[in-house]
Amino acid sequence: MRYLLVTFIDMERSLKQRPHYLVEYLRGNGSLHVLSIKYGQKVGKRKIKNCGDYINIAVECRFIDLFNENFLYDRLEPNSYYDVVICEGPWAGLLGIRLKDRGQARLYVYEDIDYFPAFFEYDYIYEIVRSMENRCMTKADVIFSVSNTLKELRSSYIDKNKIYLSPNGIEKINKTTDLKENIILYAGTIDEWSGLDLVIRAYSEITTVETRSRLLIYGDGKMTKEYNNMINRLKIADRAFIKGKISHKKLLDIYSRSLIGLCLLKPTELVRYSFPIKLIEYMASGLLVIATKCGDMERIINESGSGILIDYGKEQIKDAILQLLGMNAIKRQEMMSNGIEYAKRYKWDNIFEDELSVIRARLQV
Repeated sequence: MRYLLVTFIDMERSLKQRPHYLVEYLRGNGSLHVLSIKYGQKVGKRKIKNCGDYINIAVECRFIDLFNENFLYDRLEPNSYYDVVICEGPWAGLLGIRLKDRGQARLYVYEDIDYFPAFFEYDYIYEIVRSMENRCMTKADVIFSVSNTLKELRSSYIDKNKIYLSPNGIEKINKTTDLKENIILYAGTIDEWSGLDLVIRAYSEITTVETRSRLLIYGDGKMTKEYNNMINRLKIADRAFIKGKISHKKLLDIYSRSLIGLCLLKPTELVRYSFPIKLIEYMASGLLVIATKCGDMERIINESGSGILIDYGKEQIKDAILQLLGMNAIKRQEMMSNGIEYAKRYKWDNIFEDELSVIRARLQV
């Protein structure tokens, strides 16, 4: 079987994400090429690297180049043929359509990993991306949606018989220490929708009544400087820290020692259809979770019994953190065990085996 995965994750430089785990799974199931996009000014530059059991083709481009339907197609070898082309998002999907229409792919699979129009503030770009997304999914042979809310949305206007749920997952259950430190943790993108502005304000009030905890924030993003300034203005720089990016291995070590994991994302359209991978990673490491009542986060916390759901607000965040910090050991251990057990449903190998079973069945039709 010959596969092509098209992703907008820089496979060589970014932290491990869904496409990295998909590559690890697929490379043992056939011949694999990966077309990965990196943003830069050397438009069209290709770097081909033989990674042993797969070929990575890194293509440099500007964001505007992705709206050119020929751009990615022209970066492949002429007359390339694949049994299966797997495309993450609408810009990758344009390549999938082209390969299928030209007889260069037997099966075109669309990985529906986000509601992409919601990334854009301007109505004009929002509508262009929404139209691209709809076209790419209408033409796809199979769609794998990452969340229940996204699958339900797509099923309202696309043939639901070709749409399957394929959530984000974990590599394994993380070893956790018996004695947790009073670390309140956020890991992920530092953006306006991350909810960190309310978290920092709530934590500044917590420090006036509680003295043992620390707030640790791992990641980066456009709001990093603003939130660092906020920490300094509120005079909590001795208790709250933005640590930046670290390796996934080091992050898992922090998880294992931490007590509370925050997934207090602002309930926007983007968040409503997302499946935050941090939620399952927190559970797999035995963290107590606080999450916003929005999208799949609400369902996951209700099903797992691993934490607290709250409405999005500063006072609600403050009360939830104080509740978990003051929780008795028996109840705390029960929540941790619930989360670990629930996370076992979301192992990457099982998720991708389900995907491959669908793909094999479709190829035999």
